Amino acid sequence: MKTTTFLIKLIILLSAFDSYSQVKVKFTNKSQENFKSLKVEVGKRKITFENIENGKSTEAVKLDGIYGYCRAQVITEKDTINFYPIDFMGEKYYKSGKLNLKLSIYTDDEGKRHLEFKK
Repeated sequence: MKTTTFLIKLIILLSAFDSYSQVKVKFTNKSQENFKSLKVEVGKRKITFENIENGKSTEAVKLDGIYGYCRAQVITEKDTINFYPIDFMGEKYYKSGKLNLKLSIYTDDEGKRHLEFKK
């Protein structure tokens, strides 16, 4: 009986720790236009969100971990914009808690549009 009680408590304890070992991530459209589609790739996981109006956020997704950016593709009324991340040494890797990644679009001096991540 004591062994069964101990095992049940151990399972409950381990499942509680497991829920803290993930980060909940939302993506917010901070551009001045609507996103028809947002596709993100975190590790081997690919996630697609549809119809994100400017100023609105996606539902939170649970991930094992993420940097403050990831591979992304946005489709707008005007065009399709891809973001290919460059990894920097010392960049924080989030493994728990909540993170809201804000995506905006900017135009460079040559008129090319880019996607930008902000935390």
